[in-house]
Amino acid sequence: REYSDSIEIILLYNKEINDIFNIISKVEISLVYPIDENLLYKKLFAILSIDYTLKAIARREIVLSQNGTSVDMLDEFFDLYEGSSLFISKELMDISKSLNNGELSKILIDSAVVILQEVSDIFTKSEATASIAVVFNELILYLSKLKLEDIPPQNLQAFDYLSNILQDVSIYLLDMFVDRVFKDVYIFEHSLQSNIDFMKNTFDGIDNSSDGDLEFFDD
Repeated sequence: REYSDSIEIILLYNKEINDIFNIISKVEISLVYPIDENLLYKKLFAILSIDYTLKAIARREIVLSQNGTSVDMLDEFFDLYEGSSLFISKELMDISKSLNNGELSKILIDSAVVILQEVSDIFTKSEATASIAVVFNELILYLSKLKLEDIPPQNLQAFDYLSNILQDVSIYLLDMFVDRVFKDVYIFEHSLQSNIDFMKNTFDGIDNSSDGDLEFFDD
């Protein structure tokens, strides 16, 4: 890990050893030894193929950009930013995980702002998706001005909502740019705006009871 965060680590351990729980959380895959050789190959393939796929898509994105590919057509737009969306999706999930683990810091919030700005920039590249960039810019502006020291303890639950929003955006990027489940931002735009308003109200200590439940995209 000190050498590189990108190295995939597999833990192979004897099932009679119990003192491994503090290690399991730090690796990508844990396997009990002895292990069937075919199963080991399958696990190796699964963990290495993800990185290979990301690099292959990134290379395709570079080629498309160098060739001056137009992003007027929606499918070409998705092709062009598929690789970026994969990386951004992972970064959003990492920040969400940190929030869920209780990490509340200005550095973490600033990181979220930077990544959300990348999301907004992508959506502005096509007229068909530009409308949702306005919603992202509102969220970015709010988080940029958020002062952690001014948030009373009773309002800290809002960070749980922020975590869910980031997860939501991460899943949305994959569904739209990678899996191509849908191509219409309006499916997501309303629920995103509602969830942002709900989160902001919680940060500001405003009662959300009249606003109904949150509408997370992956529910």
